[in-house]
Amino acid sequence: MSLGQVNISSEWKDLLRDKQQLESVSWLWHSDYYDGRLSGMIEYGFEERRIGWAKNVYYGDLVCFIDCGQDIDKCDELNHIEWTPRVYAVYALFDEQYDFEAHKHREFEKYVGLHCSYDKDGKPKASSCKTSATHHLFYDKYREAAGLDLSKNEIVGWIWR
Repeated sequence: MSLGQVNISSEWKDLLRDKQQLESVSWLWHSDYYDGRLSGMIEYGFEERRIGWAKNVYYGDLVCFIDCGQDIDKCDELNHIEWTPRVYAVYALFDEQYDFEAHKHREFEKYVGLHCSYDKDGKPKASSCKTSATHHLFYDKYREAAGLDLSKNEIVGWIWR
């Protein structure tokens, strides 16, 4: 897939135009989710594995064959819908940013659960949530924390999923 194949904003197309599509990507965890991962820590590369922060910049398009006026008989089901892939910009993190996000994620796993984490192959870990009695130990600490400021970080590439 190329960036020209998706309906991404011209601003993001310009930012990603000269960046490479990263390969051999594994998600380590996601920190935001809405009908799919919005951001999180990834590992990428073949010989030298690198860590990066993936930020969703294109949510994908919902393609509904019925609403698009295509022949319903060609659909697998009457309500056949599918999504085009999401596009993520991948940022290099400063050491302090990585340390903070990794520490925050370890505390999330400890007090909230493993349901946002992935194993070494990038597959979701068992969906285990901690009892809600411990959730506040994480959320009270991080609720007011500012989001990850990526304004000074280099975009090293892009991925789609």
